Amino acid sequence: MKARGWSRADLAFVCGRKVSFVNKLISGRQRITARTAVLLGAAFQVPSSFWMDLALQYDLAPYALDEAKLAAIRERAAAHERGESIKPKRCAACGQRIRG
Repeated sequence: MKARGWSRADLAFVCGRKVSFVNKLISGRQRITARTAVLLGAAFQVPSSFWMDLALQYDLAPYALDEAKLAAIRERAAAHERGESIKPKRCAACGQRIRG
């Protein structure tokens, strides 16, 4: 918007939406739906998939795992593919699952 010199009202006008919709979109209170991606794609002359990819990254961010957890998941998946038992380790004294 800044590069085009557009205000939020300008973007709302171009997309045929209310300013309140654009405000919610910019503040993250409104999700980018497929319809919104098409509108933004047309307005900014970029593929709609660009906006959908952005939305996907935004949605996935809170669930990102650190590399150690991802490595453990990959190892369990590989062990499972090899047919190995992948039961979680348990404490001998109390029986609780040992994480790690």
